[in-house]
Amino acid sequence: MYFQTYNETYGPRHDIILRNIRISHDKELNNDNIWEFAYGTNFWIDHCEFVGHDKLNGASTKLDDWDKFLNFKGTTDFITISDNKFGLHEYGVLLGYPADDEATYKTYNNHPLATLADNYYKDTHTRAPALMRYGYFHSFNNYVDKFSMAYTIHTASKIYAKNCYYSNGRNVICDWNEVTYPGSYAEIESVFVSCKRTKIEGKAKNCTWRPNASYTYSVKSAEEAKNYCTKYTGVQSSAANYTYAVFKKAGYPSAGYVTAPGIKMNEQPVQTTPVQLSGELIADLNTENGAVWSVKKGIAEGDKLYTDREFTYLALPELLKGAECIQTNCDGKFSEGVQASFRAGQNMTVYTALDIRVENEPEWLRDWQNTSMQISSSNDVTFEVYSRCLRKDERVTLGTNGQSANCMNYTVFAAPHLGDVNKDSKFNVADLVAMQKYLLGAGGLEDWQFGDMNNDERLDAFDMVFMRKFAVGSAPSAQTERPVVNNVPATTTVAVTTTVTHYEPSEPSFSGKIYLVGDSTVCKYDSNTQQTLNRYG
Repeated sequence: MYFQTYNETYGPRHDIILRNIRISHDKELNNDNIWEFAYGTNFWIDHCEFVGHDKLNGASTKLDDWDKFLNFKGTTDFITISDNKFGLHEYGVLLGYPADDEATYKTYNNHPLATLADNYYKDTHTRAPALMRYGYFHSFNNYVDKFSMAYTIHTASKIYAKNCYYSNGRNVICDWNEVTYPGSYAEIESVFVSCKRTKIEGKAKNCTWRPNASYTYSVKSAEEAKNYCTKYTGVQSSAANYTYAVFKKAGYPSAGYVTAPGIKMNEQPVQTTPVQLSGELIADLNTENGAVWSVKKGIAEGDKLYTDREFTYLALPELLKGAECIQTNCDGKFSEGVQASFRAGQNMTVYTALDIRVENEPEWLRDWQNTSMQISSSNDVTFEVYSRCLRKDERVTLGTNGQSANCMNYTVFAAPHLGDVNKDSKFNVADLVAMQKYLLGAGGLEDWQFGDMNNDERLDAFDMVFMRKFAVGSAPSAQTERPVVNNVPATTTVAVTTTVTHYEPSEPSFSGKIYLVGDSTVCKYDSNTQQTLNRYG
């Protein structure tokens, strides 16, 4: 069901009551709000139930789910949203004209006037109760459980909340928007259980408006509101079940109980992605907060990034094709602190692909190496790749994504790539220098096993060849490719003479592009280079 008022000639105009309707969202109708109102006054949304599909979009579009349960915009005014249930969806309610320019401010400031009372929001991830612009918004006795963003305080909004109950939420208040006219917010006598950001910390101002100057209303305690919303909100099967606590009245006629959708708000979706928590490289994967992650062997272009989205890898670096991969959950971007940990099944390199739109690199990635490799996905997102070398049985902890809005969560890869002979958890030019000195008898190695690039249990010129190829992002397979040096097959013992002349400093910073001058069979130059590179100049 899709309902809309558009203008004075399209759709109903004024005095609209929608009551006792249970509606489920069609996941194929992305970017269409279930009920959208752009014109009219006096709206009452009452004892309805809005059911989504657990924030996921399994539609053929493979797009993220941007639609809302309710959207009041344009010239709509005098809105009451009471005794409803909202659940299992990415976005909840949008109130106010959806633009933030000077002309819109002059036209719509101080409207709409909206009351949200005795509503139950469960697993409505963001905008629950609502994102609010321009108008006056009275929110009281609402119960909001399992959410990421409750109030998004936007342009010139005046929000007064009282005696609400919030639990298991990350941001009760979201007020980080850079706007010319900041919104205002105040909340009293509400209860916060396992919630963060419960006070103004960003751009919002303190709201001095109080609704009792405009009308009278009855209010319960926050605890009473939680119990009431759990029992009495949503569709009812008879008029006797209407309570109207806010209006102190009962017995309004029921629209009748017709049929229910296939999924109810308190049902959890079936997990369709096979879950595997160990591979040959990634062992004993443990996730926090019940997140569903999975280990996949032999990752390839076209495979899914996440367990909770349909996005796929569009382009992978050659170095990562065939690697083991942790399919994280995209909603993990809303998690703070530790997301997961795992143990290295053998000596290897672990890679994390971070959305390039994340503005502040997470603290836990600071000691990882930015490889300059990039990954692209089917929804036109680019990720930059960080790496860290691990020894067998070493445990690695994966932390926060560093940003939750306008980005996607990271993903993780593991490959049997070695090279970290100086044991600083990174593979860079310093390891090449150390390996060269070792082969010349001019130095030692902190970890010779990480220099055994072709896994033949000895160190020789062939390992140096592999290291050089690995360093420029095209490591060969040790099982399928044996290098050739000076046109001599790898089965023949070769005496290699190397001269050390003005090489890199002992503690260089790896830019991701290495130019090695020497035999053409072991060197790879950047495709954009138009002139000979003189290593010794």
